[in-house]
Amino acid sequence: MEPILAERLVLEAGGWRSPPLAVALSPVTRWRGLAPHPMGGALLIWARSVHARTMMVPLTVTRIDRAGVVEGTHRLAPGGVLWFHRAAWNLEMPADAALPQPGAALVVRPMLDE
Repeated sequence: MEPILAERLVLEAGGWRSPPLAVALSPVTRWRGLAPHPMGGALLIWARSVHARTMMVPLTVTRIDRAGVVEGTHRLAPGGVLWFHRAAWNLEMPADAALPQPGAALVVRPMLDE
């Protein structure tokens, strides 16, 4: 099963907004992560760990608790692994993406045409 493309959805918190989202729902799509589409998008993963084994570029990983609150952000180098004991969701984005602030409550919104 491929990720569910939620191309008309974004996450928002205050003035921050994510790139267009894809949601990884199957074990295969969680394992692949952003590898098929590393630039310009975001992938929301329901998992406590994230790896960059198949990535050629670094990622930024934002860990999110069950209530949708940002716990923190981390840079993940190619080949690296991050494990978060309390995270319910992880948001993978390109390394140069703007980041939400820790403590921010994320909200899912439709992406408006600009």
